[in-house]
Amino acid sequence: MTNDEIIESARRKNLVEYFQACGYTLQKKGTEFYVNEIKGLTINPNSNAWYHHYQRAGGYNAIDCLCKVFDMDFKEAVHALTGEYLQSGKQSQQTGWFKKKNTQAASPQQTPTEPVKQKKEIEMPEKAAANAPLFAYLHKTRGIPYDVIKEFTDSGLLYQTNKKFGNGFKANAVFVHRDREGTLVGGELQGLDPVYRFKGMVAGTGDTAFQFVPVPAKDGKLKRAYIFESSIDLMSFYTMFRKELKLEGTAFISLAGLKPTVPKHLQAEGVEIISCVDNDTAGQNFEVDNGFRRSDFVKEHLDVKGLKDWNDLLRYPDVKPEPARTITPVNEQYAVRSMMH
Repeated sequence: MTNDEIIESARRKNLVEYFQACGYTLQKKGTEFYVNEIKGLTINPNSNAWYHHYQRAGGYNAIDCLCKVFDMDFKEAVHALTGEYLQSGKQSQQTGWFKKKNTQAASPQQTPTEPVKQKKEIEMPEKAAANAPLFAYLHKTRGIPYDVIKEFTDSGLLYQTNKKFGNGFKANAVFVHRDREGTLVGGELQGLDPVYRFKGMVAGTGDTAFQFVPVPAKDGKLKRAYIFESSIDLMSFYTMFRKELKLEGTAFISLAGLKPTVPKHLQAEGVEIISCVDNDTAGQNFEVDNGFRRSDFVKEHLDVKGLKDWNDLLRYPDVKPEPARTITPVNEQYAVRSMMH
């Protein structure tokens, strides 16, 4: 897609669907939806018009909505809405995870695997002097034990920032993205207010992912990777199953959504990809489209109980299993219908 096409797609993004996908709860009143976690924000589903009553701002442009409500810059808003990055020229912003193995054999027709340096400098938020809100939110609200939180903070992959993002989003968790050599390549932001939800990306972050490797393999190679839609789901899964899984040479990876670039490259290198994305239609479409396997282990612990994600399972472990059910991805439904006609 060209930059113009990406921008136009972002502008027209359905805001009701966007906020629902980000975990916000919407309440319909008359012809409008109210975003419960963002006081004063209403959306008209018919026209995609939005209005923030406290800030007295509104319009029909989804990019403007995120810029105003979350204090994002233009490029951050475009990425949040589309998952795409605006390019400076024709090169990709893919960053430091993957190295070209055989430059001699590469041809001009092949897609290059050598990472291209980002044009925009990564702007990591400043670390807060203390992490009390970080530990309180992850433990009390999300149910993650203190020792697991400490394992992530001690690894240097998680810290708290008090940099303000938008109205009321002061304390945020920062999940640090590093490549295999340990080079900083970006990060994810997660709001720590249990009422006002906020998710974002560190300015300058390319098509990277948050990865946690608790026990590196002796030969330095990854054997398998569990992939998740969010870092909190990753931490939840690790909390519950860290004593059951083979940890040596295992990576736990958050895609910050449903972005296949990182697992696709790892899969091409022979790493076993185990999908742990959300148990919903979007997640299963993602698996079908990209050929990622959902193991029986994953199905037995999450899908059978009818829960959406791993943090739900961590917080509600006593949910009784539902009768086995099969969710047919939308793409498969279309394929079946096409074959019938």
